[in-house]
Amino acid sequence: MSFLQDLLGDAYTEGMSAEDISKALEAKKVGVVPADYDKLKNDYQKAKESISKANGEASKYKKQYEAYLDEEAKKKLQQEEELQKLQEENEQLKKSAAVADYTGRLLAIGFDAELAKTAASAIADGDTESFFKSAESFKDSFEKKIRADIMRGASDPVGGTGKSTMTLDDLRKMSVEDRYKFSEEHPDEYKSLYGMKED
Repeated sequence: MSFLQDLLGDAYTEGMSAEDISKALEAKKVGVVPADYDKLKNDYQKAKESISKANGEASKYKKQYEAYLDEEAKKKLQQEEELQKLQEENEQLKKSAAVADYTGRLLAIGFDAELAKTAASAIADGDTESFFKSAESFKDSFEKKIRADIMRGASDPVGGTGKSTMTLDDLRKMSVEDRYKFSEEHPDEYKSLYGMKED
């Protein structure tokens, strides 16, 4: 795939003119600078500098603090830092395991893979709003699927010219009770399968 195809996506067509490309880029807002771009850039730079400065100061104060510590206190500080790092990693692993478990459960009840992962992450993060949005999407797609399945399996309307889906072989494979039930519910079809003439 070419760079232009990647950039334009669905708007790309083979043999586009320069004008078409320009219009497609404009529609996708490629290269359009937002009105508050300079302010956003300035705010970003300030935040970046503040973080960098804070990290530098924290590192400097840590070194000064460690300079006053004896070897035993330094070891204790190092152990505390390692313990904190392990706890953070443990929390991350627990969250990953929870997301995997929730994803599996959601897949089992019919969520598609992407929606299951999104909903599972929302549960693990305690983000109920996002979870309910995912659940709503699942409900909508599930209802559409059920409606489509019902429409596919719906019998022909009275007076319709649809073909029967029951065959004589299918009927013979049925239990005696099911065959009797079919003959009661679909007497004309039952008689036609056995080649009986109506009275």
